[in-house]
Amino acid sequence: MNKKFSQGFNEQSSFINESFNEVTNFWQDINYLKDLKARNFNKEIIEKTMNIVSSKEKIRQRAIELYNKAIKEINSFLRDSGNILVPFSGGHESTNIAILCINAPKVSRRVHLVTIINGYLLNPLNVRQQSYRIFSRGSNKRKSKHSFYILNDLFMKYVLDGAQIDSLELGFPSFCVTCKILMEYSLVKLASEAGYRHLPLGNVKYQALQQWPEQTETQRKIVERYMKQQFPEIHVGSPLYEIIQLPIDPWLLGIMLGLKPGEQKKEMSCGVRGMNPVSIDEDKLSNFVLKRLEVIKNIPLGSLIAEIPQDSVALEHLEKANKLKNEFLINPLIKKNIFNGTNN
Repeated sequence: MNKKFSQGFNEQSSFINESFNEVTNFWQDINYLKDLKARNFNKEIIEKTMNIVSSKEKIRQRAIELYNKAIKEINSFLRDSGNILVPFSGGHESTNIAILCINAPKVSRRVHLVTIINGYLLNPLNVRQQSYRIFSRGSNKRKSKHSFYILNDLFMKYVLDGAQIDSLELGFPSFCVTCKILMEYSLVKLASEAGYRHLPLGNVKYQALQQWPEQTETQRKIVERYMKQQFPEIHVGSPLYEIIQLPIDPWLLGIMLGLKPGEQKKEMSCGVRGMNPVSIDEDKLSNFVLKRLEVIKNIPLGSLIAEIPQDSVALEHLEKANKLKNEFLINPLIKKNIFNGTNN
């Protein structure tokens, strides 16, 4: 992909310079360092990030490096012909992947952005608006579309009913782990049934490094291997996983893809956020993921719709999820391993 994205790739353009100035001012503020420390990153990640943001030239060099690597990796990932189903949350990673896919070679491909409605997420209008923003920057927008996929209620009942027992097994609440497994399994099965070839996932390394259990390399490898075994016709993977390694990386890649900092994500709010653990037992997580995959494959799928769903779809599950979340936060065995920005 040699195409220049909207706003122009020229690294000296006014758009690029203004965007770099904006993020540089933000990152060089003392509060940014405090924010990193409050997000459970290790010392190495924080030091490497702060070294880059100390210089506008280092920021620029990092951005160009990320852009070139992302172009190369997405071209490699999409080297086979076939249409693309992009799991789309409206967040940084899925936005960047969507823009890369829509502007990839072989413009005759269809690119379908699909947003999961899982019972915890509110404000789906945000994601639809982000999809319009992405399509406006695509060379293949005539063959691109966005839909919502409403999961079967049995999925969410399964997540909620098992949450308390799971938390004792894992040492932290299983909401995000189980939810991500069922969402990715649903999407690969949808891709298979609808005749899509490629499923680029939004897993990236820096999120795993801040103890997001659902983003860990352990869970990623197990789930991707399972999907490849069950659906060999689908090319599934995480093309940006090794590229996006620092918390500044999604922002810099977004700028290089033509998005101002304020345009780079517009996603739904999650009712069970804030349940990340301080530490993760990888062996326990591995066994848990394998067991969940075997159960989830027997649960009926949901429905794909074009219109924006109402928030009422989530409210029933969200009420129960919040009740469980509050119970976890007063359980001393679980609370001690929930990261709240002060544990370290």
